Amino acid sequence: MFYVLKNAVTDPHITIREYLDTLINKVLHIKALRDQLDKMTEWRTKERIEAFEPGRFFFSLVRYTFGRTILLELAKLVDPRESRSIHDFLTKAKTHAAAVGPTKWVTNYDHPSGGTREPVKTTDYVTSVEEDEAILEQHQSVIDNILSRRDKELAHSESKYFDNPELVFEHFPLEDLDIDELLESISEILGKHHIFLKEAGFHMQIQSSRNVDTVLMFNRGFSRVWRDKRLWKECGIRPVDYKKDDYQDPEDRT
Repeated sequence: MFYVLKNAVTDPHITIREYLDTLINKVLHIKALRDQLDKMTEWRTKERIEAFEPGRFFFSLVRYTFGRTILLELAKLVDPRESRSIHDFLTKAKTHAAAVGPTKWVTNYDHPSGGTREPVKTTDYVTSVEEDEAILEQHQSVIDNILSRRDKELAHSESKYFDNPELVFEHFPLEDLDIDELLESISEILGKHHIFLKEAGFHMQIQSSRNVDTVLMFNRGFSRVWRDKRLWKECGIRPVDYKKDDYQDPEDRT
């Protein structure tokens, strides 16, 4: 299979498409992590910060872990030295452009479907890939800083940065906007190839960010109930009962 061979492609028409699917899946999961982090940041306001109180240390670990995982996964994706990366994908797509057989939609109002898919000229596809490579080059300084962060502080432990962790942020600065813009460019590149090779466009996003919203909302809500002694006295509600593993819903009680 394509993923086992380092310097060859067995059947480009099939394996390049499989390669694309794998890269898209990785990008989707990186973006999902970013979305969850963004949502947690939105909750770190004066009016909403109480949602973190019952699990403050846990949520700090989540933020720490997600942040590092994003950088590590993104580094693998954009490191040209990796045997599998977006750079390698573009190189193989360009090398095997004729065999890959990309197509495009051509509008034709006389056609029952409103148009047809037609082959893309090999030269046009190669030009398109080269444009993608140029887009990545525009993010080179950000990519360099991501790789340096990984090599010197995340995957390895260079003494200079181990002894003075703040130096890594000073020497290899990264802003959230840098990461988001790089991810967006990668998403657009892969999305374009999905249209060429899979004959369909789609939104490069996993709609998961509301998950953490739900967790924090319930966390805050129960904390407020727990502190509201009026419910204890006036309604006979015992919040402690709702924390038990063997809790039984009142409707199920006999």
